[in-house]
Parts: sequence; C-alpha cells; structure tokens
Amino acid sequence: MLTLSRRKEINLTVKDLTYWVPNGNKGQRNILKGISGSFSSGQLTAILGPSGSGKTSFMNIAAGSRTRRVSGTILVNGTSRNPSVFRRHSCYITQHDHLLPFLTVQEAMTAAAYLKLGPKAKQEGPQLIDEILIRLRLTDCRNTRTNDLSGGETKRLSIALELINNPPIMFFDEPTSGLDSRNSYQCVQLLHALARGGRTIICTLHQPSARVFQMFDQLYALADGQCIYRGTTQDLIPFLDSMGLQCPPYHNPADFLVEVAVGEYGQLTQKLAAEISCREIAITPHNDLSLDVVPEEDFPNQDSPRRGVALEKKEKVALTEIKSEFTEQNQPQLYVQDSVSLCIDNPRPSELHASKVLNEKIEHLELQSYDREIQFTDSRSVPEPVVMDSTGVCIYSANETPPQSQPSAEDSLLDDLKPCTSSASFPSSIWLQFRVLLHRTLITIIRNMMLTKLRLGAHVVVALMIGLLYYGVGPEASKVMDNTGCLFFVVLFFTFTSMMPTILTFPLEMSVLVREHLNRWYSLKSYYLAKAIADLPFQIIFPLLSVLIVYFMTGQPVELWRLCLFTFFCVLTSLVAQSIGLAIGAAFTVQEAVFLGPASIVPMLLFSGFFIQFSTIPVYMRWITYLSFVRYGFEGVVLSIYGFGRENLHCSEAFCYLKAPTKILEALDVSEENIYLDASMLLIYFLLVRVVGYYILRWKVKKNR
Repeated sequence: MLTLSRRKEINLTVKDLTYWVPNGNKGQRNILKGISGSFSSGQLTAILGPSGSGKTSFMNIAAGSRTRRVSGTILVNGTSRNPSVFRRHSCYITQHDHLLPFLTVQEAMTAAAYLKLGPKAKQEGPQLIDEILIRLRLTDCRNTRTNDLSGGETKRLSIALELINNPPIMFFDEPTSGLDSRNSYQCVQLLHALARGGRTIICTLHQPSARVFQMFDQLYALADGQCIYRGTTQDLIPFLDSMGLQCPPYHNPADFLVEVAVGEYGQLTQKLAAEISCREIAITPHNDLSLDVVPEEDFPNQDSPRRGVALEKKEKVALTEIKSEFTEQNQPQLYVQDSVSLCIDNPRPSELHASKVLNEKIEHLELQSYDREIQFTDSRSVPEPVVMDSTGVCIYSANETPPQSQPSAEDSLLDDLKPCTSSASFPSSIWLQFRVLLHRTLITIIRNMMLTKLRLGAHVVVALMIGLLYYGVGPEASKVMDNTGCLFFVVLFFTFTSMMPTILTFPLEMSVLVREHLNRWYSLKSYYLAKAIADLPFQIIFPLLSVLIVYFMTGQPVELWRLCLFTFFCVLTSLVAQSIGLAIGAAFTVQEAVFLGPASIVPMLLFSGFFIQFSTIPVYMRWITYLSFVRYGFEGVVLSIYGFGRENLHCSEAFCYLKAPTKILEALDVSEENIYLDASMLLIYFLLVRVVGYYILRWKVKKNR
C-alpha cells in the first residue's frame, strides 16, 4: 500500500532577516527587523503575533513567495537555499483557500496528481488519491464541487492537494482563519500529525485557543517586526516570568503573549527582543534545544514553582525511561499509536528531560531503540506504526522508507536536494502539463454555464437584432451606406464580446495561478497556452453562429467563398480582440482591466476607416491607422462583400450612385490589393499580442513576489 512515509529531513534556518516596503516620500518602512530562527523537522511551529507584526511577511519570505526588498540569510540543512529547488520540496498554503470552484474534489486531486507525479500518476495516482482522501476525511465529498464544500473541508482539500507529492516542509498562513473551534482544532490536529511524520510544519496564527496552543511544539513570537520569543510552548510562561510578566491563572498563554506584544503591559517589545538576542542561542537545525530561550540555570526550582514542578515530573519520567531502556537493551520494542492524542500526550525527548545530560542519554537511547525497531519490523513484517485521528481515520504512517528502496511516485520529487535545470524543475513534462490544464480549463468553462450561456445568448440575440434591423439591405444599391454600417457594427460586436470575457480570465484566477506556480505544479508557458487554446472553440463557434444569422438575414451575396472569407475576417478579428483582452487582464486588476479594455478599443475604432477616410486623416496621425486591427478587419469584410468582381447591385430608385461595387470601394477608400495585407496584419497582430500577453503575465507573477 502506498503510504505518506516519513521524508528526508529539511531544517530551515533564517539569520538577520530584514524586509522593507516603500513609505511614500519618507523613504522606507521596515516590516521585519533582523530576525533569526530555526525550524526543525518533526516539529509543529507556530508563528504568533498581533496584526501587523510581520507574520505573513515572514511566512511569504520563508516560503520563497516574496524575494524583493529582502536581506538576510536563509539556510536549508545548513547550506544556502536554492529557491527553485526549495520550492520543489515545499508547499505554501495561504490564508485564503484559492481553488477552482467548478471542479469536484476528485477532479482537483486527479489534476494535481498528474501535475505533481508526472508519468507515474496513471498507475500510482488513483491509489494515492484514495489514501489521502481517506486520511483527510474527504471521501464523502469526493464528487462535490469545491465551491460547495464547507470551510473545514476546503482547508483539508487545500492540504490534500499538496500532500500528493509528500513535501517535507509545509507552510500555512493562518490555517484556522474562518473556522469554528471544532474545525480549528481538527485542522491543527492534522498539522500535528503531519509533523510527526517527519515534516517541518510552520504556520502563522493570530490568537489560538488554549487547547490549540498546547498542540504546538515550538513558538516563534513577533511584535513590530521583531522576535520577542522563540522556544517551546512549555517554556513561554517561565520566560515571561523572568521578564517580570506574570500570566494570570487560567489565562490563555497565547492571549497573554499577544497582549504583551500590543503593549497592554507597557512598551516591552524592545526589551523582549533584546533579551532574546542576548541569550545567544546556538541555532542549529538538528538541535531541538536551539530554540529554547530559557536556560536551566536562570530558573532554579525554588524561584519558579511551576517550573519546579514541571522539571520534577520531567526528571522522574526521564529516569524511568532510562532505567527501562537499559533493562531491555536486547529486546526490541513495538508500539502502535492508535490516536493523535498519544502523539500529543507522549512528549518528544527534548520535552521530557530537565537537563542536558538526560537529554543526551535519552536521545542516544531513542536512536538505538528506533534502529532496533525498524530492523525488527522489517524482518518480522509487522504492520508499520500509524497515527490516527480521534475518529479512527489514519493520518500518516510513521515508518520511514529505507534509503536504498525504490522511490514511489510521491517520493520521486523529494529524493534529493540537488540543483536541477529549468527543464527538470517541474515533475511533469510541458506537454503533460498542457493536456491536464487544457482539460481542467475546458471543464471550468463548460460548467460555468452562466457565463457560457450568456455568451451564446448574446451572440444569437444580437445577431437576430442586427438581422431584423438591416433586413435585406445587402443587394440594394440605395442602401449601401446602411449595409456598410451593418458590417462595421458586426466587427465592433465581435470585438467587444470577445475581449470583455477574457479580460476577467487572469484576474479571477491570479491567486490560484500564483499558488500553484509557486508550489511548482506547472510552468507559466503551459498555463498560458492552455488558457488561450481552451477558449478558441467557443471563440470560433459563437461568432460563426452570429455570422450565419446576420449574413443571410441581411441578404449578402450567396456565394460560398464570400461567406467563408467574411467568416474568416470576423473570426480572426474576434481572436485578436480576445488576445488583447488576455494581455490587459494579465497586466491589471479586475477594476482596472474592465475600464482600460473598452478605453483601449476607442482609438482603434476612430482610425478604422469607417468614421473618417484615410486620405482625410492628418498626415502626422496616419501612422495610428496601421496600429488599428479594427481597420484590417473592417477592410476584410468590406472586400469579401463588394470586392473581386461582384456584379452591380440592384437599384430600386431612379438613380443610385453606388450601384457599381468599384464605386463603393472607392468611396470607402478600400483597395482589393489590401486583402492580403489585412489578413497578414491580423495574423501578426494575433500572434504578437499573444506573446506579449505571456510576458506580461510572467512579469505580473514575478511582481507579486
């Protein structure tokens, strides 16, 4: 059976981390002010602090999503961090769960499996997905769309998506935000179990309950961009005691720390930060005591009753364990943890021992016992230790995969931390990424029935209105100007109906794109290509329906090649407008794009050749007409109707000056020789704007970091 086995340890260390933002004309404002810390594998660490203390900024920098205006050192297992490699072995789940609303849980997991596991997903993906859904209690909502999930289910799905490749280090920005007390506890309970599987779990919290607070192993407290405490949660109260801050009885330590941080007991941020710095704790990734800011000699038992009782209990437990270990040196031990509470109530060695000597002895014996346990388990085929939640659902397997074993699909990305080339920076090929993203986007478009039906309805209804308004004007010489107005309006209609929906494509999915791209699901090339191509069928079918309705209702010449040429220029114009919409949407927010989209088309219309002829335009402004794609589209549809030897039009009046098609082209300042230029310029426009749109999207994603 596939298991979420223990991963290779990744220990994260930050030193002298500083982050600043511009402060208008006043220079800059420091958000983080030279903070340091260490985060070890197998531990659940909380970053606590009031609003504005720098928690999210610190999390963004530590996870690699923020790289600008940052100084300091970030080490991974003692070596300088390679951002690209680090993102392959980590995941960052933001405060808000950014998911595609029209996918079911199963579809979202399947797409993530193919993107994260690559070719192995076809064989091992289904079993791995089933296992994760069972362990995260999502099997009942397997076929439920993500926009219909509850808050707790949405949070668990966000975690499940990232667990597919089993990352050894996970970042969570306020994972309990928006959840009730029960779901908050279950969420942190899940994170605690994931940490016990050998992962490094780091999450920010605002004000956790006392019950939730006790589940964390390490605490990193921030106030005004400075570290005011780092250490175990058990040592928080003794540390505050040493600073003259007495936590009231039965008071939540987390609440008390936040009250201290916001200044309810005086401005103590500088004092606490200075005290932390003066401790000069050695920050080493493999030492659990590296974060302990309460040296033993500072708090003898007689000075702190609570500390004394805790030490007394710890010493008794430690001595009992040492005696037990020496008695059973040659007897391998097996133990199965049947609930998360055992993990919580059974402290780690670093939490059990009251002195450095006891720590060293017990850690040594624990390693020996663990080695014997693994050997005995392998030789006797005993079921691997597991941890289960309070409902009896398995959360993780505690048995670590031997280094020499063949890696499974979920391990394939995590077996080494060696730098990789850009072509290997993603677990799946570009072609596979494109196929998965294209399928996912098509599902989203089809299921977004409101937008799809509105687009279809708009094309049909407006086409019928145009057909009724200009009914039968095509062959009549006395109504040539009406017919040209009809042709121009058709081009104008396709321009706006193609551009406006695509303007919203990237702004509405930017948060999903940033999260998935940051976590190395896929490349921007694959995403952009899939989004651009997924909408092409609809961008061709809808205009085609409109063209057929308008063409025959207005009485245009019934010649197949003219109909095809007319359709070609209408569809190509709509594709160019769609490309412009994608580029504008990639560059701006929703509010900005909705305004700038139509505004950018106005100059195109003015210089299209319909309102004013080319020869009438001032010389110094004629160059703008060459930038108007509407001009090329309008010229194309006019030539398809009146060009290339069409017979004279029927005249129902005594005299029709524009009876001959050549006269019509002359009056509109259109030449038949321009047909190839018009088609070529529209194609060039289409390809050029698509490429520009990709680089704009790439710039926007980097800018967000």
